[in-house]
Amino acid sequence: MFARAAMVTRTTMIAGGLVCGALADRYGLGVPWLVAAAIFVVALFVGAFTMYDDRPLAMRAGSGRRRPGRVSSRWSARVSVRCAGTG
Repeated sequence: MFARAAMVTRTTMIAGGLVCGALADRYGLGVPWLVAAAIFVVALFVGAFTMYDDRPLAMRAGSGRRRPGRVSSRWSARVSVRCAGTG
């Protein structure tokens, strides 16, 4: 399974490099970057409209509500603040 995924990824990267090289040769170096940016914007909207979370609001990450059984202390609050600054 992983070998097939690696093969598909490698083939896609080589094909993308060839296509972007041809675009850059014909239209300039900025065009491949604009094409890649457009692809990322399309991926953003596809992901935003196709992914969903059907869990209750209290169980979602970052909902702000405390989950039952979660230990709260001053130490865990300091760790949360420190971890939030690194991400």
